[in-house]
Amino acid sequence: MVNATMRYKLFGRSGLRVSELCLGTMTFGNDWNPTLGADRAESRAIFNAFAEAGGNFIDTAHLYSYKDTTGEELVGDFVRTDRDHFVVSTKYALSMGADINRDYAGQSVILLGVLKGAAIFLSDLSRQLKIDATFDFIGVSSYGVRPTPADELKLGWDSTGEIKLSKDLDHSIAGKNVILVEDILDTGLTLSYLRGLMLQHKPASLKIATCLDKPERRLVPIEADYVAFKIPNQFVIGYGMDYAERYRGVDDIRIFPAEVAGH
Repeated sequence: MVNATMRYKLFGRSGLRVSELCLGTMTFGNDWNPTLGADRAESRAIFNAFAEAGGNFIDTAHLYSYKDTTGEELVGDFVRTDRDHFVVSTKYALSMGADINRDYAGQSVILLGVLKGAAIFLSDLSRQLKIDATFDFIGVSSYGVRPTPADELKLGWDSTGEIKLSKDLDHSIAGKNVILVEDILDTGLTLSYLRGLMLQHKPASLKIATCLDKPERRLVPIEADYVAFKIPNQFVIGYGMDYAERYRGVDDIRIFPAEVAGH
């Protein structure tokens, strides 16, 4: 849907064509303030008017002022039936970085990235930290052939629980504050395995930070201490995440079709 009166431009290097007008939705939902917030019906009417005018660029970044609101949930519902048309923008590292800065004020931490998917997220997150932070990386893999996206949605790439260590720590974490940094938490099998393994090294503390969380995929009881986004059960690529080692360099996070010819 392109409106003749709406102007569009390319969004950075992504190749996405977005409207010059952006719809800010941080006041969608009236749970934070019944007087100032827009309820579901009013939010929907605003969204529809913007879309009918040709707008397709949406900012959901309510974290600047209001936390724990339903704004992003409403936007998710509104774009669900025409997801390929809209470009949704939000923020994550500033909030997570501030939480880590607060929790570890005056202390040092080791950011332990899980290769390969977490590398880009760890890089962005680290630049938001004001505390003393160093890096290390650990690698894991699952035995057998990686499933197709459709099968991975049903089972998870690590669903067999047969996980092996492909790269160990370069430095000791004994007595150190450690944050395991992962790209996505879904079944929980990988992070449960890594958490148990890292605790054997007797760190002073061990927490988990993840870019994405798929809570409905969980097979074992584990939660992250820091979560950027909670997402539905969709296969995603980009921003370090891959399918068959492809698409890691895509700038943003995108939904990958469950069935793709030739893959």
